[in-house]
Amino acid sequence: MFKSIQTISEKRLVGMKTRTAMRPEAIGKLWGSFMPQLKTIKARNSDELIALQDYSTSNPENPTTEFDMWALAEVDSFENQPEGLSNYRIPEGDYAIFLLKGTGVEKLMNYVMGEWLPASNFQLDTSRPHFQVMGKAYKNNHPDSEEDFYIPVKLKTI
Repeated sequence: MFKSIQTISEKRLVGMKTRTAMRPEAIGKLWGSFMPQLKTIKARNSDELIALQDYSTSNPENPTTEFDMWALAEVDSFENQPEGLSNYRIPEGDYAIFLLKGTGVEKLMNYVMGEWLPASNFQLDTSRPHFQVMGKAYKNNHPDSEEDFYIPVKLKTI
């Protein structure tokens, strides 16, 4: 599950968002709207897709709270992007990275928040988003699927 702690550089992303609680139908609708637009995005620097949750105006530990959910692609530049898509910047920072194999997001997040984080030297950094990177090994809702979960962290304060 746990892979590493990494400091990531700022990422520039282009995509679509929706305000939602963790509802599968809203997530499906967002990605269903985004995927036809994917080929129109200019300056993509990767084939990976990014699912992002911005909890800056909500509580990530409360599953009923609403937050901004994004479907995104990473780009080198925000210039000349198609209408109907929005820009998003992930600021530089430390992330704990976890590998999810198959399905079981809830189990992974319970482990991260309930076991790994309390036992680590880190705490959640609520100023930055959570995100998942879906690369070549990602297969939607398939037992052989793999994706990386990036959880924003900072050293615990005493």
